[in-house]
Amino acid sequence: MGRDAGRRLLDRLLADTSATAGVFLTTADPGNVALYQHFGFVTLRRLSVGPLNVATMLRRRTSNP
Repeated sequence: MGRDAGRRLLDRLLADTSATAGVFLTTADPGNVALYQHFGFVTLRRLSVGPLNVATMLRRRTSNP
């Protein structure tokens, strides 16, 4: 259990979302950045928040409804 759960969750979220500007997220896990990039997210900014190094990411909407 849990194998590829992140990919399945993102597939569902991106298929079902109606966000007109796209989807914005943050992650403090550097291992997640490549996963999100695979789904079309780009890193907007990296910043330090206390002991965490946080990446802010955006995936723009790719099609019209």
